[in-house]
Amino acid sequence: MLCKFCNAEIEDDRLYCPICGKRQDVEINKEGQTQKPAQKGDWKLIAGVAAVLAVACLLAVAFMTGRKDNPGAGQGTTATTTETTAPLITAPESEYSQHAGIVVAKMMDTELTNDVLQMFYMTTINSFLEDYGTSLNYLGLDMEKPLSEQAYPSYDQEGGTTIETWEDFFLELALERWKNCVGVCTIAEQNGFRLDEEWTKLINEQMDSLEVMAKENNYESADAMIKTFYGDCCSVETYKTFLTMDSTAKAFYYTLYEVTDVQIEECFLENEATLKEEGITKTSGIVSNVRHILIAPEGGTTDAEGNTTYTDAEWEACKQKAEQVLGEWEENATEENFSALVKKYTADTASASTGGLYEGITRDSSYVEEFRAWAVDTSRKEGDTGLVKTIFGYHIMYYVGGEAEWIYYGRGLQQEKNLAAMEEQLKKLLEENPAEVSRDLILMQNAYAR
Repeated sequence: MLCKFCNAEIEDDRLYCPICGKRQDVEINKEGQTQKPAQKGDWKLIAGVAAVLAVACLLAVAFMTGRKDNPGAGQGTTATTTETTAPLITAPESEYSQHAGIVVAKMMDTELTNDVLQMFYMTTINSFLEDYGTSLNYLGLDMEKPLSEQAYPSYDQEGGTTIETWEDFFLELALERWKNCVGVCTIAEQNGFRLDEEWTKLINEQMDSLEVMAKENNYESADAMIKTFYGDCCSVETYKTFLTMDSTAKAFYYTLYEVTDVQIEECFLENEATLKEEGITKTSGIVSNVRHILIAPEGGTTDAEGNTTYTDAEWEACKQKAEQVLGEWEENATEENFSALVKKYTADTASASTGGLYEGITRDSSYVEEFRAWAVDTSRKEGDTGLVKTIFGYHIMYYVGGEAEWIYYGRGLQQEKNLAAMEEQLKKLLEENPAEVSRDLILMQNAYAR
């Protein structure tokens, strides 16, 4: 879908636009003014907004990859129809607030304070809720109760650490994430890596948006909002420390995917014999990226086994609708317009939020035969369109681009080589520089259990 305010392309289930930071569940009246949504305290809402904050650095990933594929922001609230006059939400204060600057761990030249660990802790929990939020009852996990009072369903004795409660579980994950982040940042520094202007700009924009988000959601300040979502000991400065560390690690990590033409050639030659056995040579096929709009036939007759058949007339009506949509695109023949028409017409829900995009299609990919054959036709040129009939309906195809198979696989093998070397280097660094953790000083807070 498109953001109601800045028209940026965002995931259909996002509560906040990652570009302008505005809520998508507000009503816009005829004067163009927004109505504030109702405030709710359930963990699903908090997880949604917190997820936007916690993964803000993924905006940089989107910049690097040219895609806006950030994780969804979870479930939001229903907009109200009147302006709220509720008192401003102030910063929570508790015993946790006093632990903000206490150093709880050291690794090499980096110190970890309780507030930054709390940020890693809640980020870990939010990631868990993104993946398993619908299975909490099955797991026996209640987010509205202290995690230290809830037994973890299994025990892990590795490394001398016993996982007895859900707090133990999330704390150990948070510490591991911090150690890995420090390790990658250290390797980045050793390689002379620094965040470039674009990454720095993204971080600054995200920090600037916090006050806007706080104001729109009736918080006294950005600090108050951060404390609510992450814990009483956290602050805007805590968030910036976390965001900078995380962005540096991710930015350096993504440089491992940047390979040169010379490296691709060399890696292909190193693996030429093996690739040849799989039919991949310098003269074999292509790997393609396409967009499509699926127009499914309507009507049909379904038998007892669930198989649906369509009459010639129904197929003809489907084709005519596909031709009509293709004609609508030809009035403004751009890739951006094609993506917009995908959201308007496609019956393929799997690709609706990405503008109908499918990448890395090879002659061995498991797509329906007619679709795959059109995509990997070596005569294809960028911007080509066409209609393809499959068992699912008529596909309006748009060829985004492609490259020779040997280049695609040569690049992939070099990237795997880079990643493997990085993982080995990180493993060695962490083994030689174990973290010193003062567990008796750690005080974690489940921000959902207030």
